[in-house]
Amino acid sequence: MDRTDEVSNHTYGKVKLTWFEEIFEEYKMILLLILYHMERD
Repeated sequence: MDRTDEVSNHTYGKVKLTWFEEIFEEYKMILLLILYHMERD
């Protein structure tokens, strides 16, 4: 395993994390909206 492999692996890990974080943020917003509406009923 050479240096470039290490770098690309690191970058790939970062990209995967941000993608996961974005989906998590969206999911959190939806959950909060649902909870908010349930509270009001």
